[in-house]
Amino acid sequence: MMERLLRTVGIETFIKYYTYFEKRLYTDELIKVFEKNGETWKFSSFTTKANAGKAIFNNNYQLDALNFVIQSNENKVGGGKATIMRARTILEENLRVT
Repeated sequence: MMERLLRTVGIETFIKYYTYFEKRLYTDELIKVFEKNGETWKFSSFTTKANAGKAIFNNNYQLDALNFVIQSNENKVGGGKATIMRARTILEENLRVT
C-alpha cells in the first residue's frame, strides 16, 4: 500500500513537498503550493498527487516511505542521489524529534 501511494505521488514529489504533506494541508492548499512552485501537471495529477501524499501521512507510512526512498536505486528515483540524500536528512530530523 505504501509503495503504491509513494509511486502515485512520485518519489521526488513526495520528498520535495514533504513538509507540506507533513502539515496536513487540505488538497486545495497543496494544489496551490504545487502551482506556486511551477509544476505543470494536469489538474487531475495535482489532485492525485496531493491525495496520495496526504494518504501516506494519514496512514502513518511516512517513515516507511522515507526508508524506501533511501534504499532505492538512485538511477530509478527522480532527482537521483539528491532526492535520496534529502530523504535521509528528513528521516534523521524525524528520528531526533521522536
